[in-house]
Formats: sequence, structure tokens, C-alpha cells
Amino acid sequence: MANELAILPQEFVFQMFGVYDPGTPNLERVVLRANLEVDLSSYFLVTGWQLTPDRALPLNADSFWFGKTSVLAGTWVVVYTGRGQQTFTTLGIEPCLVLHWNKPAVLFSVPQAIPVLIRADSVAIGRRTLVDRCASMAAFAARSEGARRPAGATRRTPPAHDRMREGSEGDRHARRARPRSRSGAPATVAGNHPV
Repeated sequence: MANELAILPQEFVFQMFGVYDPGTPNLERVVLRANLEVDLSSYFLVTGWQLTPDRALPLNADSFWFGKTSVLAGTWVVVYTGRGQQTFTTLGIEPCLVLHWNKPAVLFSVPQAIPVLIRADSVAIGRRTLVDRCASMAAFAARSEGARRPAGATRRTPPAHDRMREGSEGDRHARRARPRSRSGAPATVAGNHPV
């Protein structure tokens, strides 16, 4: 199948030992080890579906980026699938970087579900068209305006004198040209109809 990933021989620099306590909340973790100094920013973990011992189908649902971190040779890297904060500790006498995938549920409770370590050697960044960017900005502005209003509030309608100022330049001239009484109300003619 074209969508399958062949499980290549383990890279010597960053080695995956597998999943420990699969299906156990707050204990399920993927254990890896840096055999040489390694920049983790080019590595990702993704969930996969094991087809054969050397083939897996990557799943689109879950991926984990290790972040902009480097570790020295001999450092263990433990990625818990649950929630938590990044910490540095020791595993025995060796250094250990503890990371968290921050998933609300376990990922590897089914035997066919496996972690797949991917190294990204190159990256292409997509660009958005001007139309997409304008639509995104308009949507953001609408969300921002909604966030400023209290729940259940509607948009304020400006008073009539503000609405009159918002009209076109021609409307402004027409309003100024209307005859007014001394009180400022529109002047009336016979029959009490405003001019």
C-alpha cells in the first residue's frame, strides 16, 4: 500500500525502546534514548497502526513534536501520553527529559496501536492566498467583537444623530439644507408634514 510506512532500522542517534504501561492512564509512556547529542526539534512521534512487524500505517489523529530542545548523549527521553509539564530528572544515574503529549485519554490501549518516530529532514511551509488571509482577518475581527460584548448583549445601534453623521457626503448636505425651526426640529408646512 502507498500509505504504509516501512519501519526502517533504528537510527543510532535517537533510539525508541517502545511503549510502557500501554492503556494505563497517567502511566502510559514512550521511552527513547539519545545515543549521541541530538537536536530534538526535527523529531516527531505519531500514532501508527501496525500491519506487520516491519510495516505501519500512520494515523492522522495524533502527532507530538519534541520542541526546540537538545539533549546530550546518554539522555533518556520519556514522553507520557497524558497531561503534565516538561521536567528534567534522572533515570537511575542517567539524565532524563520527561515530556507530555497532553492527551485526555491513552493512545496505545490496542495492541496494533504503536508509536512511530519520524525525523523531518526538510519542511515546506504552505502560504495562504490574499483572499484566505482577508477572510481569516474578518473572522478574527468578528470573534473579537463578540468576545468584547457580554453574553446575550446585542450590537448597540447608534442614536439617530450618530446615524445621520454616518451617511454619505450627499446625505449630509441634504440634511443641512432642510429648514429647521428654532428648537432644531424640522420645519413644518401646512398640514404639519416635515419638509
